[in-house]
Amino acid sequence: MASALPDGFTVRPPTMDDIDLINQLITTCAIAEDGTAAFAETYQRGDWELPGFQRETDAWVIIAPDGHLAGYASIWARGAGRFRAESYIHPEQRGQGIETVLLQLSETRAQQLARSLPADLPATLLYKISSANTAARQLLEQHDYTHLYHNWQMLIQLDEAPPPPVWPSGITVRSCLPGQDERRIYEVTKEAFADPMTFEEWAIVRLQPKKFQPDLWFLASAGIEVAGVALGGYLHEMGWVNILAVRAPWRKQGLGMALLRHAFGEFYRRGTRQVGLSVDSQNPTGATRLYERAGMRVARQDDRYQKELRR
Repeated sequence: MASALPDGFTVRPPTMDDIDLINQLITTCAIAEDGTAAFAETYQRGDWELPGFQRETDAWVIIAPDGHLAGYASIWARGAGRFRAESYIHPEQRGQGIETVLLQLSETRAQQLARSLPADLPATLLYKISSANTAARQLLEQHDYTHLYHNWQMLIQLDEAPPPPVWPSGITVRSCLPGQDERRIYEVTKEAFADPMTFEEWAIVRLQPKKFQPDLWFLASAGIEVAGVALGGYLHEMGWVNILAVRAPWRKQGLGMALLRHAFGEFYRRGTRQVGLSVDSQNPTGATRLYERAGMRVARQDDRYQKELRR
């Protein structure tokens, strides 16, 4: 049985004019749950332009009787049969059933999208929540979601210059050349992470003006081959290593550490004293241990919950 909104609350698709209000809501939730908005991932307008995402059917805002934004949720296709959802409820509006309504809207839309896929293809819905949000965790578990893994935001404080990188023999490093290196970088990340995104989808996500900072995108090469990349940028004035990827033939040679320290060194040179990154706790490449050896610590934790929509 579908849940209903409290009296006076309404739900509708978001418009482009809502994006600033949604980002304010995300920031408010982050401060309430984690005590800081330093790691809050807000939306860029290009995020709503990804192929396959339809703002009119794949996102919802809930408006309180006084006209303020009470909640937001969205769902994204992340490869065949894999969907990802997230929702944000204003702290003052929680506990009224809004969370359940947004969860049901996300599930219903995921089921609709799954019906367009081959019948023998499994379908799953992945939900991201802050580990500090106990009520959200309980809600997901009540609706048959199972905990999949943690996602950690790790941080390093650069009070002094980091150790210089030690490059494996034959490796050279340089910054990205716009218009020449984007597809090569995409191929490295696609191979390293088995990423299902096409280049066109990847470009919309990574090459937005506020995210694409080629002077902080570093390529490590062995001859004509790109062996690894470190893609840096800024999030709320904090340095951020968005992607660190090393191709399989060059792993376990110290290249990941060298790229990481190279990025740290550039941030430090620019006067940036905090650098963060995000990593899955079950990362199979041992990335978490690498980051700890580099001096990073876990500063925040998200949880990922999954529900099978169709076996």
